[in-house]
Amino acid sequence: MAQSLWSYRPATEWKEGYPIGNGPLAAMVMASPQGDRFLLNHEWLWRATGRFREREPSHQRLAEIRALFFAGKHQEAGDLANAVFGGGGGIIQKAQPHRVSPYQPAGELVLGHAQAPQEAFRRELDLELAQVAAEQGAPGSRWTRRALFPLDQPYLALRLAADTPAGLSLTVQLQRLADPECDLCYQSRPDGGCVMQGRFTEGSCFVIASQCWLPDGGQLTPLPAGAGYTVQGAPSLEIRLTVTVEHDGGDPLPRALAILSAARQPYADCQRHQRQTFTPLINRC
Repeated sequence: MAQSLWSYRPATEWKEGYPIGNGPLAAMVMASPQGDRFLLNHEWLWRATGRFREREPSHQRLAEIRALFFAGKHQEAGDLANAVFGGGGGIIQKAQPHRVSPYQPAGELVLGHAQAPQEAFRRELDLELAQVAAEQGAPGSRWTRRALFPLDQPYLALRLAADTPAGLSLTVQLQRLADPECDLCYQSRPDGGCVMQGRFTEGSCFVIASQCWLPDGGQLTPLPAGAGYTVQGAPSLEIRLTVTVEHDGGDPLPRALAILSAARQPYADCQRHQRQTFTPLINRC
């Protein structure tokens, strides 16, 4: 039996997206005929005003909390759970620093392909590969894309292809919602690399870096503003993307660029590696 989820409708809100990830990195994929959004997360990206995780053992209180929940006393159970397990902060003791400061979204990879064929749209989440896929158009004018996070590698692998004579025509951008407490800067290079760097007011820094190449030819042009590029006349497009984080004054950019420089293998190799490493694990269930 195929282990997959699929839909003929685009994802119009967050809960309709398909999640992929490998633990440290993850994305919620919002695919549609007009474009795709990869909502990116990193396990260590928080505001970094507090990272206190230590407290006295309190596991023995779990039975009491469960009893309150099953008795219908949800508010009382929630308050007790927060007081027992929530560390020094939370809603119980607002004057004290939070045990772990709020986690933050990294940003988005946005693919704009409104010129693609709009009919026969289908998206799928392959559970055996932890891969998301989408396609649209009739044979001879079909666009496809595949994306996954290799189980033991710190990046997103993405491939787009078109069997139309004109090839792919799309924009690729890195974005993040405006946040007055997060300074952003962008860089795009003619070689298909682009970077979005962010710094929170508390000092935590993060980078989203991507690298693309055109295995079968085509034209790649950096956008005049922001982090991104346009692709024209390309039968296929390969993208690799990573997110890196530093909380103690370091620069996350060199590590991100080093990761991408080692991630130039074809997407088919990423799939093959995923079948060898991830698929046996999911098939144990």
